[in-house]
Amino acid sequence: KAQKARWRQDARHRIDHYFCPPEGGLARMKNAGAIVVSQPSFVSVMHRSAIGAFGPAIDGKYPAKSVIDAGVPYVASSDAPTGDFSPWSGMASAVDRGANKGRPINPAEALSHRQAVRSYIHGGAYAMGHESWRGALEPGMAADLIAMDRDPFDPSVDFRDVKVLMTMIRGVVEHDT
Repeated sequence: KAQKARWRQDARHRIDHYFCPPEGGLARMKNAGAIVVSQPSFVSVMHRSAIGAFGPAIDGKYPAKSVIDAGVPYVASSDAPTGDFSPWSGMASAVDRGANKGRPINPAEALSHRQAVRSYIHGGAYAMGHESWRGALEPGMAADLIAMDRDPFDPSVDFRDVKVLMTMIRGVVEHDT
């Protein structure tokens, strides 16, 4: 009630990290209207220590696909400097589940390229309550966009290799190579 009175009427409660999901947690989160804010790069950045800490139980940790499948909004972020600052590294980890560091962690939780991109773009806008004006390339929305050197939706693309050629924020070019 206090959050709604001081901030906005549709306050979105969130669980950051969601590394060790409790039994039935996603159903409770969906009922509460909560969102998961995840840091996919952790799957690569903390690969060795997470496998060492959890052993075989690691494959029940750090869900992504099951969050989306449960109908709970899934938002990706970097959590830098703990996680990798680059959203491309985070998207790559969301897709390959840390395979670049060895055995993938919980590979059944891998996202598609489209889901990974959406988790950063639409997910971030949704978490901030900006989805009515940001997070999609549509008429009337902020012209926040980038031009890249390759198609990020192509499943053969490794996100770690994507280069941004131009950045626009609210329709103004901020970076151009």
